Amino acid sequence: MRKLIVTGVLAALLAPRAASAEILERIVGVVNDDVILQSELKLRVVAAEDELDEIKDPVAAAERRRQLEDALLDSMIAEQLIAQQAAELKLKVTNAEVDKALDEVRKQNKVTAEQLERALREEGFTMAQYRSDVKRQILRLKVINVAVRSRIQISDTEIQEAYERKQRQGGATSEVRASHIFVEVPDTADQAIVHEAQGRAEALAVRAKGGEDFAAMAKAVSEDPATKEDGGDLGWIGHGMLPGELDKVLFEMKVGEVRGPLLGESGFHIMKLTDTRKKELKPLAEIKEKLREELYQAELKRQTKNWIDELRKKAYIKRRLTLADSKVPGGTDTKAPAIKPMPDKPVAPAASPSP
Repeated sequence: MRKLIVTGVLAALLAPRAASAEILERIVGVVNDDVILQSELKLRVVAAEDELDEIKDPVAAAERRRQLEDALLDSMIAEQLIAQQAAELKLKVTNAEVDKALDEVRKQNKVTAEQLERALREEGFTMAQYRSDVKRQILRLKVINVAVRSRIQISDTEIQEAYERKQRQGGATSEVRASHIFVEVPDTADQAIVHEAQGRAEALAVRAKGGEDFAAMAKAVSEDPATKEDGGDLGWIGHGMLPGELDKVLFEMKVGEVRGPLLGESGFHIMKLTDTRKKELKPLAEIKEKLREELYQAELKRQTKNWIDELRKKAYIKRRLTLADSKVPGGTDTKAPAIKPMPDKPVAPAASPSP
């Protein structure tokens, strides 16, 4: 059976399977009263083995593995903090909610229940493990809805300002279609890690600017799981949808041009402009709620990061050396199933209330 399309990073973060009896277990992280086990982290790292296999230099591959382990451990710490908040808030997920989410997954992938289960099994996972992961995703959305959504209010003034920014672009909103190759820089990266990532990005940019097939490169080496299977395609992008410098550069480019590496919020981008178009700016009344939702989602992302940072500061967190520092016998390496996950954002109202 062909692999199903992956959208978003959560498909690579399936709930860990039970460790083999042969594994000498080890704690790699402590988050308040909870621990993160080496076997759990190992399963997350194995999901990225294809990317690591692309790095031929063993020294560079070892360094990239260390960076990957560090970033994944950081993500697992954030998950644990959110789970602890769910317990404090007495939030739970019912079997009916999981069933509904799985129905949506099947609809998105256009598969039957039997086909979904077979696809999971071919990738080394059980339906019980996938249900556990979906349950965790739903719980995360519930927690963020309760803890973060109350912080966000999008006013009519903010919407008016956003509309005026679009008007200042000349009365018409230019849209571009672009692809990117992404080299991730973990939030916890030190200067050495940043320099290493920049070096890899510069080498990729030289290859792309030299005429190498951009889509093929993105599929092989890009670290953005949401776009790599589509050759790095980002779709149509309007002004202001990307952070400042990326937005500025992208709208200066010519079709077919490659630029980069450009530093974004989470790493380096090599960008290729594939098409452009213009559309007339509709009256404010017609796009007001669309603008509100765009502003809401941008603020939700910012506030969620701030909230998790606050949780980190209040928590007792102990990070320990990870897989590269300890050879562990036994265990079964598996890869995450290529199944569309639940959307990685809280369910927001169609229109956030104005103050």
